Parts: sequence; structure tokens; C-alpha cells
Amino acid sequence: YQLMEPCAGGGRSDIFASKYKELGCITVAIIIQGVVHSMLQRRTARDLLLDAVRDLGCSLRAGTKAMFKADLRGLQQAVDKARGHLADVKELVQECDPKLQVVQGRVPPFNMNFCQALIGHEELLLSELALATMVCQEWVVTGGEQEGEVVTGGE
Repeated sequence: YQLMEPCAGGGRSDIFASKYKELGCITVAIIIQGVVHSMLQRRTARDLLLDAVRDLGCSLRAGTKAMFKADLRGLQQAVDKARGHLADVKELVQECDPKLQVVQGRVPPFNMNFCQALIGHEELLLSELALATMVCQEWVVTGGEQEGEVVTGGE
């Protein structure tokens, strides 16, 4: 665009007027697109992330309950589900960055620092539950004592 050219020197004002009209039309089109997009979108990435975090919390809670009931199979299933939910959360959190929003809309900006800290703590909880599954398994020594091969009882 030649909008930054100085006006002195006999520049044609009709060129500048048409460029400003074009710029104004582009700005209005972006605003209309943002309004229509926000009205038609049912679920945002933020909503999906909150659902995934809720599911992750439920899986961790189920794993903790299974551990205190001495239910190894339930603990392993809960850890596997939690790993899947954690992968979903890590994927969705990148899409919730407030820097990616063109128009903020009616919701406050997403707190990325809090969410990253929450994910870190849930990762630690998941690793503790995974460690508990390893500790609770029945270990069997196979072969002679020289070999020292150790396998779990389930194999």
C-alpha cells in the first residue's frame, strides 16, 4: 500500500481514497468474520480442554481408589486411561493460548501458567500411580540364580 507516501508533490487523492476504502472494507470483513465465528461455534478448544482435564482427574481418582482397594487390574486400567487423557490435554492446551485469539470475546483470557502447572502436577500423580502398578505386580525369578532374569507374574 502506498498509504505512507507524503501528500506533497501533487499526489492523486483518488488513489489514496480508494486505498483507504479497501483497507476499511478488509477491517470490517475481519470483524464480521470474528462475530459470525463466535456465534456459530458451539464448543471451543477451551471447553474441550476442560472436559479432558476433568476426565484426567476422574481417571487419577479411580486409580487412587483402586490402589487403596488393592485392585491391581483396576489400577492398571486407570493408569492407561489417564495416559490417554494426559496426551489429549497436552495437545489441547496449545490451542488455548490467549496469544492465538484474534478477538477475545466474552470470556476472560485463558490462564496458561496455571494450566501448565496443573498438567505438571497431574503428570507427577500419574507417574506415582504408574510406579505403584510396578511395585504391586507379582515378580517371579525364572531360571537359575546366575541368570537373574526377572519377569512379572502376568507374562
